Amino acid sequence: MKDITKTTIFFVRHGETHKGKEIFWSRKPGRSLSQKGIKQIEKAASYLSQFPIIGIFYSPSKRTTQSAIIISESFRHAEITTSKELWEWDQGFNGKRVEGKPFSSFGQEINNVYQSHPTKMIGGETLIEAIQRASGFVNELIFKYEGKFIVCVSHEDVIRGTVLVLQKESLDNLNSIPCVKGSIYKLVFRKERLISVEYIPGFT
Repeated sequence: MKDITKTTIFFVRHGETHKGKEIFWSRKPGRSLSQKGIKQIEKAASYLSQFPIIGIFYSPSKRTTQSAIIISESFRHAEITTSKELWEWDQGFNGKRVEGKPFSSFGQEINNVYQSHPTKMIGGETLIEAIQRASGFVNELIFKYEGKFIVCVSHEDVIRGTVLVLQKESLDNLNSIPCVKGSIYKLVFRKERLISVEYIPGFT
């Protein structure tokens, strides 16, 4: 007998993108999926096709939009909607946004902080703010689509941070869990309580 109180949300990271300039892309437009990225998402869609997905929500970025469209081809009757709550983390460092700036302008310091204490990256949107919006959106989906299967297409740090918060773990553990391109986190809830987490590695 189907448990109608169980809600399943699949967080999908977008596929590989074309190599661009060595800059912080963040929400900067124009980065599209490579052929490998397209194949990664096609394989992710094949995995998802075994579930009765009724809704696909995605970040406004081009790479996530393309990924969501590919997935939607397997679910012709699913609702497909963009949501800024799933958008990339708009990072900052030393009081300034980093979007569009070259990696070289920050040296090793930014990587050291990102790896050890990402919650201390200040200047744009904080990691805490980014995950609050994404996890809040998850709660809205659970309430609206109780007992259903939903896909959210988003970005590495947003997905990892949301998984950590839902498991009541520190956001400074961001880099301790995987989220490769084209991978999936399957989150199962009973009412608003998270009861299982499964990581499905990327489809290379």
